[in-house]
Amino acid sequence: MTVNGLNQAHTFEDRVLKMDHVRSRRGATVGHGALLLYGADVGERALVLPNSVVMKRERLLPDLTYAGCPTSSALASSA
Repeated sequence: MTVNGLNQAHTFEDRVLKMDHVRSRRGATVGHGALLLYGADVGERALVLPNSVVMKRERLLPDLTYAGCPTSSALASSA
């Protein structure tokens, strides 16, 4: 697992603290400047490209490449 991004495991919404785990599975790569919000789950060998945003409670499937804000599947990962 390679993580160069930011993990934000909590937010304040309507004056309420909300938090959850941020999971990066085996072989996952998170690019520089990418942001993973609470509840995000990056699948095995998934690739999150730089400056992307993985939304709260979003589950990224294994072996795919994700990009954007919010993320969407871009290509099959060759990793």
